[in-house]
Amino acid sequence: MRYIKRNDLGQITAVSEEALPDFDAVGPSDLVDIATFLSGSGAQTALRSSDLEFIRVVDDLLEVLFSKGLINFTDLPEKAQQKFIERGRLREQNRDALSLLGDDDDQLLDL
Repeated sequence: MRYIKRNDLGQITAVSEEALPDFDAVGPSDLVDIATFLSGSGAQTALRSSDLEFIRVVDDLLEVLFSKGLINFTDLPEKAQQKFIERGRLREQNRDALSLLGDDDDQLLDL
């Protein structure tokens, strides 16, 4: 059996397979609301995943702009500089795990 939790507006805020405090058993009239909740949740997850991938693209773009002298690192706000440095450190530690190109694609760069 599944259980749902609703907010004050009657919108589903959580779905559970366990009976938890403030959760009600799902009835036939809840199925449309559950489908809407789950589809919205999936879209948000896809957007977050896309955001994480896009952040890597922005990192690489900034590196190119810095290397070509089109912008200076010091042009960024201080907090952005700190975040960029931290991300660079983390990316360096995990270089293999964050490779945007597979081994086959690396050969294309040698042309």
